[in-house]
Amino acid sequence: MKLIVISSPTALKKEASLINDLFDAGLSIFHLRKPNSTGLEIATILKDIKPQYFSRISLHQHHQLAGNYPIIRLHFPEKERLRTADLKVEELIANGFILSTSIHTQVDYEHLNKHFDYSFIGPVFDSLSKKEYLASKEEFKQVENKNIKRIALGGICYENFRKVAEMNFDGAAILGAIWNEPIDAIKNFIKIQEVQQQIIQLESQNV
Repeated sequence: MKLIVISSPTALKKEASLINDLFDAGLSIFHLRKPNSTGLEIATILKDIKPQYFSRISLHQHHQLAGNYPIIRLHFPEKERLRTADLKVEELIANGFILSTSIHTQVDYEHLNKHFDYSFIGPVFDSLSKKEYLASKEEFKQVENKNIKRIALGGICYENFRKVAEMNFDGAAILGAIWNEPIDAIKNFIKIQEVQQQIIQLESQNV
């Protein structure tokens, strides 16, 4: 059961320090998503990240920055994926990158390029950060023989994290539950992480 944190879409005070603190607390994957930020603004955050954590960071925008750091993860938002040729995706994989993407429908999942490691799917619940971003009415089902992991997105917090596991997702990505109150970001992450570890332990017992 993966637990992924997505960055605040807007700038925060001492943001790099908060990101380092999340990694120090045990975060395995962090998605750096700043849709309205320049490459320079993203680079300003990256320069203050501890070097040992670069391999855990996925870039949503300004992929070219990966060449300046030991970053091996790239995320393709839905629009970017649709305008990126399969050949380019295969080239990135051949060069050692781990790719992820985002979808909103079951049909999209069934037709994803097999080279994506995982995909965000949602919104599963009503968003905590975007009031107009309501839960999808679609039931996302596991597809047989599909190796692309399904990561639930949208409205996920401490209270409903277990439900994500019950829905047979491979993990969850959280945003509002962390950044709506930045002062409590680490505390809230640790609470959710504790639930994640309980789920992983239970899953291992049931194997």
